[in-house]
Amino acid sequence: MAKKYRKYEQLLKDWTPERRARVKAEVDATIKELRDREANKPTIIRIDPDLLKRIDGGAWRLGISRDAFIASSAAEKLERMKKE
Repeated sequence: MAKKYRKYEQLLKDWTPERRARVKAEVDATIKELRDREANKPTIIRIDPDLLKRIDGGAWRLGISRDAFIASSAAEKLERMKKE
């Protein structure tokens, strides 16, 4: 095993079986989330340049990417539509 992982190997030996199970479940959930993200397909859409500037400004203010801003905005809009 690589040298940098040896200290983690020792930590794992000291963990209780319950803690190992909890950490394994967290890791499995993280892996599933990453795989779900990989399932996202790139999509080309046409956006008015002025709207794109506003999107970029909103994303910058929130400290997130343009993609994340568009996805979260769409999700919020869909949630509001579902409630109507």
